[in-house]
Amino acid sequence: MKDKQAFIVVITLLFLQGIFMNIHHPITPSYVAELNFPDYMFGFFFAFMSLGAMVSAPLWGSLADHGKKKISVFIGFLIYGLAQYLFGLGEVFGPWGLAIVRFFSGVGMAAPSTIFLSEVVVISKKHNKTRNLVYGAAATAIGGAIGQYFGGFIYTNDFFIKYFKTDHMPNVLIIQGLLSAFLALLVLVMFKPKEVVNNQKEKGVNIFKAFKLLKTKDIKLIIFLISFFFFSMSHINIDKYLDVYFINDLGYKEDVLGQFKMIVGFVGVFTSILMVPLLKKIKAKLQVIAIFQLLSAVLVLICFRGTMFSFLVYLYTYYLVYIIIKTVNLPLEREYVASFAEEENMGRIMGIKQSFLSLSNIIGPILGAFLYHNNRLLVFDFAVLFFIIGFLLIMVNIIIMKKEEKIITED
Repeated sequence: MKDKQAFIVVITLLFLQGIFMNIHHPITPSYVAELNFPDYMFGFFFAFMSLGAMVSAPLWGSLADHGKKKISVFIGFLIYGLAQYLFGLGEVFGPWGLAIVRFFSGVGMAAPSTIFLSEVVVISKKHNKTRNLVYGAAATAIGGAIGQYFGGFIYTNDFFIKYFKTDHMPNVLIIQGLLSAFLALLVLVMFKPKEVVNNQKEKGVNIFKAFKLLKTKDIKLIIFLISFFFFSMSHINIDKYLDVYFINDLGYKEDVLGQFKMIVGFVGVFTSILMVPLLKKIKAKLQVIAIFQLLSAVLVLICFRGTMFSFLVYLYTYYLVYIIIKTVNLPLEREYVASFAEEENMGRIMGIKQSFLSLSNIIGPILGAFLYHNNRLLVFDFAVLFFIIGFLLIMVNIIIMKKEEKIITED
């Protein structure tokens, strides 16, 4: 398959993945409340899912580097679909049983998330790598926007409630599980990944080999991944606890949350597409990432300091600007990490990046659960703090880079 056709297939699958893996998000806060679980379990559920993604992402990446991309994605979608169905059986499993189920949702999710991303990088030429990463992010974002809207819609719509009983959470998750199984079948038919010449000295699949790979890489990659960890903690806490705040504190229904999330998603998509020409021209990508993260801290600090009325105004102004910045940073971050990889270990490097993302998605929601339980604003204030810490780490990277450039110039 030609690279252009392969890219269209991957983009299509990313779009569908975005839809099917986001259906449950607008209704999860209500589901936790319906089961009479403690508020902090919302954070723990997401944290356990991220734990599953963290421990499995390097394994999926290693399998990809050993020529098992298609079967890995296929199995990943099946695992995710089954786990989402089981997540609807909260009365059977109880809170900590559901946390284990969420762990396996993360295991399944990590396969397509890791492999599709590395495939976009592998099949892209050097001159259009940034553009393709942007389109990949856009496809995921627009799919996620539609998925969240669809989830909130079917949960409250009279037609779906009458004929599919979608006001009962397990039925929504059955639909999500079936759609994931359908996507797994599409992968078998459509996905024809590019063959990668692997290092013949590395035999077998070993999750620890992926992390050992970091020892051979530039210190700048490690510092950036740590800063990426702090940025991701901020993003996930803002995103997830805004959901809870929207439902439990502002008193809006799930369909309203789904609509807002869809608007946020489309803003991200249009930003991605419009910014492609500009992103290709940016040379000082690391400096741009640093500036944007500092701006994110300022915007979040302002957004959550308003009255009830002004807060809604801020959501549709400052928060959307924050989303624009987040969207622009995503392909810049991916390209920077990819610059430290070779074709034969791209899957593992992206798997390691996914693990840092997952680690932030474990620690962030757990910390956020206790912060939110004690003070609604604390979870967002800590997000601002994490942005600043990540910004300072990137500044360290920039200083190292300038010193290296100076040494090369002098030589």
